[in-house]
Amino acid sequence: MKSFSFFVALVIMLPAFLTAQNTYVPDDNFEQALIDKGYDTGPLDDYVLTANISGILHLDVGSHNIADLTGIQDFVALTSLNCDYNQLTGLDVSANTALISLVCGNNQLTALDVSANTALEALDCGGGANEITSLDVSSNTKLRSLDCSSNQLTVLDVSANPALEFLNCDLNQLTVLDVSFNIKLRSLICSFNQLTILDVSANPDLEYLDCWYNELTVLDVGGSIRLMHLYCSGNQLTALDVSSNTKLRSLDCGNNQLTTLDVSANPDLGSLECDSNQLTILDVSANTTLQSLNCRKNELTVLDVSANILLWSLDCSFNELTSLNIQNGNNSNLGFFDATNNLNLICIKVDDINFAEEHPGWDKDPTASFSMDCRISNPIISPNGGQFLDTVEVVLSTETEDGRIYYTLDGSDPDTNSLLYTEPIALTETTLLKAKAFKEGYVSSEVSSMFFEIVSLEEPTIISSGGDDLDISFQTDSTWVASTTDVWISIGVSSGSSGTHLLELEIVPSDLAVSRSGTVIIRSDEGDVLFSLTITQSAAEGDYAVPLAMSARTAVGSGANIVIPGMVFKGPNKTKLVVRGVGPSLADLGVSGVLNDPEIVIYSGATPIASNNDWQQAPEDLAAYFKEVGLLALEDGTKDAAAYLELDPGAYTMHLRGVNGGEGIGLAEVYVVDPAISGSGLVGLSTRAEVGEGDRVLIPGFVIAGNQSRRVLVRGVGPGLAGSNVPGFLPDPQIAVYEKQTLIDFNEDWEDEEPEILSAAFAEVGLLAFAEGSKDAAILLTLPPGVYTAHIRSSDGTLGVGLLEMYFLD
Repeated sequence: MKSFSFFVALVIMLPAFLTAQNTYVPDDNFEQALIDKGYDTGPLDDYVLTANISGILHLDVGSHNIADLTGIQDFVALTSLNCDYNQLTGLDVSANTALISLVCGNNQLTALDVSANTALEALDCGGGANEITSLDVSSNTKLRSLDCSSNQLTVLDVSANPALEFLNCDLNQLTVLDVSFNIKLRSLICSFNQLTILDVSANPDLEYLDCWYNELTVLDVGGSIRLMHLYCSGNQLTALDVSSNTKLRSLDCGNNQLTTLDVSANPDLGSLECDSNQLTILDVSANTTLQSLNCRKNELTVLDVSANILLWSLDCSFNELTSLNIQNGNNSNLGFFDATNNLNLICIKVDDINFAEEHPGWDKDPTASFSMDCRISNPIISPNGGQFLDTVEVVLSTETEDGRIYYTLDGSDPDTNSLLYTEPIALTETTLLKAKAFKEGYVSSEVSSMFFEIVSLEEPTIISSGGDDLDISFQTDSTWVASTTDVWISIGVSSGSSGTHLLELEIVPSDLAVSRSGTVIIRSDEGDVLFSLTITQSAAEGDYAVPLAMSARTAVGSGANIVIPGMVFKGPNKTKLVVRGVGPSLADLGVSGVLNDPEIVIYSGATPIASNNDWQQAPEDLAAYFKEVGLLALEDGTKDAAAYLELDPGAYTMHLRGVNGGEGIGLAEVYVVDPAISGSGLVGLSTRAEVGEGDRVLIPGFVIAGNQSRRVLVRGVGPGLAGSNVPGFLPDPQIAVYEKQTLIDFNEDWEDEEPEILSAAFAEVGLLAFAEGSKDAAILLTLPPGVYTAHIRSSDGTLGVGLLEMYFLD
């Protein structure tokens, strides 16, 4: 009986014994996960040996479609549990008191009790699928990381968590969040809540703050000196001070009501989002590491990112920009660029126009254009300054379309409050005219200036005339000085009786057998021109016409753009001449931008035969030659160049250039000394230079002396230079010949002017023929003795190298 009774008792106790040795796991997916991890041998029987799981420290059963985690209570040694991305509606971890890390996000939890988990340091119950309405972490005093995002929390108390370093509570319904007890907090994400106040003044270690889309009106981050990332977009902020956040690397403060934003104290800023605010000014010049900038939908009028060489993304659309500079030297790195919907933006300054226009990632309004400088071209003043009789009509222009020109007549620099140019300006008195061009969206031009001297003449009384001298007398109560604008005249002044001064006019040398004429200008001490007198010395008997001189004032460049006058002499005798390259002395005549240090080199073919870059270093007494031919004297110490030559018959060139590549306005002069009236002397002159419009019009002057007319062939060569391998030749030259200010003849296409006669003239003087259909220009004239100028300019405004030739036919 005893044996039977023991057997019955054993049968009754067996299920309880078996239960004590196994853990009940009713969820097949949970059990299968344990089988897969080797904690259960299977098959699926709703049990797992307790001994197999009681010592496990780490368990990851995330993403296994588990609905019930019953059995987890026997994992008593568990320190980390990951059960995220399942279908749990409840989770009891009260028996897992050793837990340090719990990840249970993305389930269907509505509640979570971690009050027994006092060792917990990391809790993640966020992620989007849970719907937890309350969370008590007051027992978790060791908690360092808490992610409770995407739930339905209305209250979150973390005051008992002083060790907290990471907190993510975004996408809840919080109206209040107090982190003043969390002094070790390094990262705070509380975006998409209903916070109206956020105080982080007690969080000096804060490095990351994301408070997007709340209802904040004030945000003080002045105490967070280690802050590197700040995202506060979508609030109601009217001000934001980040001057103390010197380590800031990324800032997103878009969709607020900011009117100002100062990021000058944030040199490490790499990303800036400040779109959809009310900013009128944004200075990013101190943010040299900036890579991405979004400032769209503000009220900016000026934006300069030229200092941001690392920039790869820029959105400045929907602003009121009138000036945009993206010329940072690294435009090829800028993959995305949007400047659309800036209706007043006309010009965008870039590194390379072609690159900007062809880049597929760049977008702008069709009314805007790309430019290297966005500077309006300087005003062109026409005619050039100088002396004019009684009045002169001045025309102002600029090559920039729709540019507005403002000018002054009192010597002051013009601005937009000065006189607006609308029609030609009639000057009736001596004036220094200054002009400046403006255009919305462009940098204003430099000031152009020109001095116009208006001459009112009063004839003097000639007392005597005889031999080589001519005496002129006039009455005055002032002290008078005399000067001459004519290259053939020199003036001496001697004292006369009280109130009278005697001017002695000397023609030098007196035995020349050619006619020479010039104009004597009489000025007061104040520089006012009172009258002029034309003097002529009669020529010897006989009929002749002798070319004597050529001068050309133009812009002198470098390389192929230096000025190259040419000369042709016929025999049998040598020709004596003075050549000059004048630069500094032009400044005394009111010329701006002169060639500071000119140099001349004379060539016979390709062989240099003479040179000079300082006229006072020449071995000859050049000042005496200047006086002999009537040239304007050069002041001592100037850097002008000059030389005296005696040349055999043949062809020569003179190169006028700047020392060490200098550029500016220069004057090339060639004057014959003691010319012969037959058989020898100058028969051809030419000048080659860079030609365009305005100051780039090439205007050589030439003189014919004697008492007989002379046939003169004038050619403006542009396309004809192609055969001489001249780079950048003028494609469509235009020439005109003037006697003083009177136009004598004009040509733009040589085939429009009796091409057969012109071709015969080319052959007569040995010039190369023009190709049929070329745009070169030519004129054949018969000119009486006198002083003339020949103009060569660009017909279409294009800049190029042009050659003006003048040949004197027998």
